[in-house]
Amino acid sequence: MKEGDTVLSRSGSLEVVTNTFTKQSDNGLVTLHVRGLPRELTATPNHLIWAIKGEATRPVEPSRRHLVGGGDVPQWIPADFISAGDWVHVPTPTPDLDARPMSLDLAWLYGLFLAEGHTTIDGGAGKRANRIGLSMHRREVPVLERAKEILAAEFPEANDAIISLPKSRENSAELVLNGRGLATKFREMFGKGAHDKHVPAEWLTMAPDLQAAVVQGWCDGDGHVRKDGMASATTVSPQLAWAMFYMAFHTGKFPSLRRLQKGGPRLSDSYTIHFNEGQEQRIVDGEVFYRVQNRFRSASVVEVYDLEVSGEHTYVVEGVGVHNSLKGFDEYALISNFGFEVPQQAMWVTTPERGVTWQFAIQPSDPKKEGWA
Repeated sequence: MKEGDTVLSRSGSLEVVTNTFTKQSDNGLVTLHVRGLPRELTATPNHLIWAIKGEATRPVEPSRRHLVGGGDVPQWIPADFISAGDWVHVPTPTPDLDARPMSLDLAWLYGLFLAEGHTTIDGGAGKRANRIGLSMHRREVPVLERAKEILAAEFPEANDAIISLPKSRENSAELVLNGRGLATKFREMFGKGAHDKHVPAEWLTMAPDLQAAVVQGWCDGDGHVRKDGMASATTVSPQLAWAMFYMAFHTGKFPSLRRLQKGGPRLSDSYTIHFNEGQEQRIVDGEVFYRVQNRFRSASVVEVYDLEVSGEHTYVVEGVGVHNSLKGFDEYALISNFGFEVPQQAMWVTTPERGVTWQFAIQPSDPKKEGWA
């Protein structure tokens, strides 16, 4: 990150990075595993997180019980006081209801292209050059026919698009449109190659129904529905995965984003969004909170980074809304009687395929001592 970059704030606005900081984590690190997000959030203990306290994780003296669990009041809480069972804010970009840069049909078509499309520009002698292609299974020809109709309606130069059934690939069908102009336009908008696919940043704030149409098109191309009705879609592009995650909130379901690390048959990391009917979440004053599944407190001494941004000085890390940690230092470093109980240390085992497979709380080596084993 550098000065001038754009970040998402906790309140949903897009803000500008005004300064960056680097320091040493002399007081260790706190790692939070949030259910429904692909990577753990690691922060210094005093870094503030917009969160709601959940269930108490150990006995709390009566004078402090009103501070732990059962409340629906979000507040800035230092990472060192976040427990498993608490809720952290998952901010989403604030949509503009009047931002309608395209039709619903074109939004769907763009989503389908993000799933199945590719461009070839100046391929050279003997190569197919200056074209747009969408490749799908033969049984999905009706989807390609709809895409062809939308192309012809939206772009006059797309009237000569054709759907072919290559004999060399018996189960495939392809929508092909020749033309340098549109091929260049699509590449500039969405990137080149599967790993570079992305959406324009302004799409994250356009009207909700347009965002939902983009997601629907992407799912019609790359989606899968299980027998139990759970829908999901996968990409190898982290930029595209996060964009679809944010836009998926406008589909009426709460998404979860999972990362599968490369290894074995996977040549690179992949990201799968599940469109859940029952994703564990909490909504307070229109803000979405996901549950913390595990936490880990380490004594690591490493270089850590912080940002100063415009607006309210908040930003999003690994999907979670946080504050500039200098605020945490200024307001909390000298407070010796903070209201929250310090959580227990926890430990868990994860696998790339199944996530957390085993977890337990680490018990004190000596109940009479304050330290933890």
